[in-house]
Amino acid sequence: MELVNDVTVVLNPNWESGLASSLATGIEVVQAMGCDAALVMTTDQPLIASKCLKALIDAFDAEHRIVAASYDDVIGVPAVFGSDHFRSLMELNGDEGAGRWLRARSGEVKQIRIDGAAVDIDTQADIDRLQSHDSRMT
Repeated sequence: MELVNDVTVVLNPNWESGLASSLATGIEVVQAMGCDAALVMTTDQPLIASKCLKALIDAFDAEHRIVAASYDDVIGVPAVFGSDHFRSLMELNGDEGAGRWLRARSGEVKQIRIDGAAVDIDTQADIDRLQSHDSRMT
């Protein structure tokens, strides 16, 4: 763990075991820091603006201990999780991320519509589609 300009960089030595280990690694550090909540997001959703992250954070409070993005009839990340959910998130395994966990608790989740979260870059074809979309906008 390394603190750089108020950002804590955490490396997951077990990244090959799946997405759940990266989530658990980050949550463990946030928990050790004594944080009341964690904002969890992926790096492959390039159309999420900072104002959307702020909206998620602003919606988090004592009544809303899980706040997540909704898009294309899906509840997913980015999401803010209260510390009371850390243990459960750290019990996920393999390539299971927070999405299924969120959907299983949909009644507890305050949803914030973030259409840009639907764009997920996993392949070269995804990159090509995004670049094509961007060029039409200019």
